[in-house]
Amino acid sequence: MAEHDDNTVDNDHRSGGKTPSIRQIDRYRILHVIGSGGMATVYAALQPRPRRTVAMKVLRPEVIDDISVRRFRREAEILARLRHPSIAQVYDAGTYEQDGRSCPYFVMEFIPGARTILEYVAQKQFNRRDRLKLFVNVCRAVQYGHQHRVLHRDLKPGNILIDQAGRLKIIDFGVASAPDLHVSGTTMNTEAGRLVGTIQYMSPEQVAADPQNIDVRSDVYALGVLLYKLMTGQFPYRVEGQPIYEAVRIVREEEPTRPNKHDAELRGDLETIILRAIAKDRTQRYQSASDMAGDVVRFLNRQPIKAASAGVTYRSRLWMQRKRKVIAGVVVVLLLVGGAIGGTAWWMSGNSAADDANTAAEVGSNAATARSGRDDAGASGQMGSSLRPMVLDRQREAISALQFDGTGTRLASGSEDATTVLWDMQTTQPISTLVEHEARVRAVAFSDSGERLASLDDNGIVQVWSASQASPVQTIEVPGQDVYSLVMDAAGDRLAVACGDSTVRVMDIESGKWTTLRGTTGAFHCAAFSADGGLLAAGSANGDLYIWDAAGGQRQHRLTDSRGAPAFVMFDASAMYVVSVAGDGRSAVWSLREDDASLIERDPVMSRFNACPDPLVAACAASSRQWLVAASYDRVRLWDLRSLAASERVEQHGVTITLERNVQSIAIDANAQRLAIGRADGSVHIYAVTDLLDWAQRHNAPDSTNAE
Repeated sequence: MAEHDDNTVDNDHRSGGKTPSIRQIDRYRILHVIGSGGMATVYAALQPRPRRTVAMKVLRPEVIDDISVRRFRREAEILARLRHPSIAQVYDAGTYEQDGRSCPYFVMEFIPGARTILEYVAQKQFNRRDRLKLFVNVCRAVQYGHQHRVLHRDLKPGNILIDQAGRLKIIDFGVASAPDLHVSGTTMNTEAGRLVGTIQYMSPEQVAADPQNIDVRSDVYALGVLLYKLMTGQFPYRVEGQPIYEAVRIVREEEPTRPNKHDAELRGDLETIILRAIAKDRTQRYQSASDMAGDVVRFLNRQPIKAASAGVTYRSRLWMQRKRKVIAGVVVVLLLVGGAIGGTAWWMSGNSAADDANTAAEVGSNAATARSGRDDAGASGQMGSSLRPMVLDRQREAISALQFDGTGTRLASGSEDATTVLWDMQTTQPISTLVEHEARVRAVAFSDSGERLASLDDNGIVQVWSASQASPVQTIEVPGQDVYSLVMDAAGDRLAVACGDSTVRVMDIESGKWTTLRGTTGAFHCAAFSADGGLLAAGSANGDLYIWDAAGGQRQHRLTDSRGAPAFVMFDASAMYVVSVAGDGRSAVWSLREDDASLIERDPVMSRFNACPDPLVAACAASSRQWLVAASYDRVRLWDLRSLAASERVEQHGVTITLERNVQSIAIDANAQRLAIGRADGSVHIYAVTDLLDWAQRHNAPDSTNAE
């Protein structure tokens, strides 16, 4: 839990691991105090079964009345609806006796290593574009709550956390409301005249303490203030140190400071987005969190935003920004023609200038992009005009999952718009759009033959498809809490889902039988089958790597590395090594060979290397298990794992390619012939791997940096 902002009303403040006065609440053993405020105390507690650390929010006895108890129970009903990977899960609710009173409590997901969104972007030194991408994910999580008729009503950085694996978690729906649960009969009426929320992030109608006028647009307002803070480091109003009544007047009556007063570069569309979100008249705001996210994505893609006046000049300017490469090419042609007419010397100088313009357009229009093109030791290259991707463009929102089948003839792309598109890679045309999901497609997985395809969404629903017929075969609900990744064995007989309740759930597709593989503590974020399907590996948030016999479920190894929680894991082709990649891009090679048993006892990691130069966005492996690919937002590294069999150091066999930003997901085919890049605009870019490697070799060749 992170420290809250100033001017907080009815919210907890961090008190940093104090010794608790209570040792046990029902079946939960209290570990320490996370935070305590006027209304509630939040404890870290140990849940005995399943054994895990949880957070418990307990209403203080002195503020308890019948209405408060009913409110807590209704909130449990509200929060039970929310199963989203970016919203902290509520596990349990109940009451216990203290001082002769019945005290209600919630049991919630514990978020290890949590930092507020502001702390995280500062620590990672995110530039403006990366901050906007993270903000879009916040909007989408809030929109998920709205779709389930839940308002948060206290959105602020202290309630928007990033865990130790770099994953977003929205917490503290303690003042949330759901109109269809008739909260107006309890919570809302009793709250009339009382402020619930945090002043700086509260909408004018919310500070008026009139709950009947609060709807999703109040959360949109808070998102607007958050975006203002992310972009400027300031608040739109100065209410610090003011009495509550004066702070309320300022929020309701005074105009906000325009963002460009803090940063002149914010003038234009981004400022328009922010001001639209924090408009005093809620009818003038974005009408949903997804509408706001859509405009931010349009801004990132240099497309006209819906909040702006779409005049000819405005649209022309954005068109020129998007098509700057085409324009640069036209300039080249014109200069060539001019050179033929004006003489060889003039032509040569003009052609050189045109090449410079084309290169500048390819690299990017600002210094930040140019800087991102440098790898850790300067051994990477920026892709130029000779490497133009094949573009597959079918889906409306970001490509969240990609996978080639084992033959390389089909590609599946899952999107945040809840669709999966099956592509024929010989014709580069879509075979079918698969639309059985109701939430973002989190992962897709093929059998090696390509006959069977599975897709997993954020609601924990797996769809199994016949890829040849492009039709659903089974709909499966994963029994675990929170889902993070899905893998299928090569034969297409079994699925494994990494879950947030310290389990990996393995299903035999034909029989429908689930097997539960358990860890000790920490969510499992990734899993992988060996090539023969005999072994299953999974990485947990506490840094452990587990290896099981996939058929019998017996655990063979538990390997621990304190340097980072695995976000991706894979076996090499021989299944004698496991490679893991942490959220910060650091990677480890773990030996499973019997003659390395003494090494495992001494140090489980055989070697280390930096799989990715920046925080990891996505990673994938060829189905041949001979290639690893790791990507940040703008760079991709390809690693040749055949060096493992030759007992060579992996870090000597990597190549870094710098791309334009917006990398969301990646896939490489079995024989490393094609690399697919899923982007935030819903398109998939396909590159020939040989072209990438040849190009990198011509521009200072293999990357061998950052061996640890």
